[in-house]
Amino acid sequence: MVELSGDEVKRFFENQFIIRAKDRKFDKKIIIIENPYDKSAASYAKSKKKILESFNIPYEIESLPEVYDNEYLLKKIIRFNEDLSVTGIFLQMPLGKNIDQRLIIDSIDPSKDIEGITSASLGKIMIGDETIVPPTAMSIISILEFYKIPIESANTVIINRSLIIGKPLIFLLLKRNATVTICHTKTKEIEKHIKEADIVISGVGRAHFFDNKELKRDGTLIDASINFENGKMIGDFCPQNLNQELYNNFKYTPVPGGVGVVTNIMLIRNILNAFEL
Repeated sequence: MVELSGDEVKRFFENQFIIRAKDRKFDKKIIIIENPYDKSAASYAKSKKKILESFNIPYEIESLPEVYDNEYLLKKIIRFNEDLSVTGIFLQMPLGKNIDQRLIIDSIDPSKDIEGITSASLGKIMIGDETIVPPTAMSIISILEFYKIPIESANTVIINRSLIIGKPLIFLLLKRNATVTICHTKTKEIEKHIKEADIVISGVGRAHFFDNKELKRDGTLIDASINFENGKMIGDFCPQNLNQELYNNFKYTPVPGGVGVVTNIMLIRNILNAFEL
């Protein structure tokens, strides 16, 4: 099997973005709205801070209280929308259980949406505008293109229908002339779709999901999930459970070290594009 390392892709784009950012004065800041009471979210936000610092992009942390409502969050976002010193708003998920997620997301000024998650941003992706794209979706496309995995005419199965992976990927892949199938919890005979796919993109969030499922022997699997088993991070796909000889030409992204590594650098892509708008 062939491992598609995210580290190589990250280095490639990082070098490109360093050149773009060189001698550039970032006179505006990014706002990171985070929930310090959610450990997984706080860890994710920490990685964002690290990558921003590496590019000398100024940012400010806005920590949410343990309990808050829609009105509280809307007031925060409206203030940042109106603040001319702010060029982008990063809204750390998940939001509280009582929060209207779509209402809050769409309150972000689309010109300050550096994650590509507002309805306006997602609508632009539908018509082929890739200026601002959800970083996870863009990282998947970037990995496929970096490793020259044929996308045009490829039978591509996406097992995810979220706004940050599955749905934007439909249009990103269609633009590149792939034949796209979306699978989800209500899909019948999902094994048949997987077996016939040239490219499988998985965001199931279930360890060992592909155990006992037949994959195309010369196919490609992009694993965009993070699961934990006995304290160890793993994806949906476990390469050690495939016959190494039969799947000698099979390609896959590891977890960790695959999609996640590239996602942060794709956020920088969005930020640089936002500064240039």
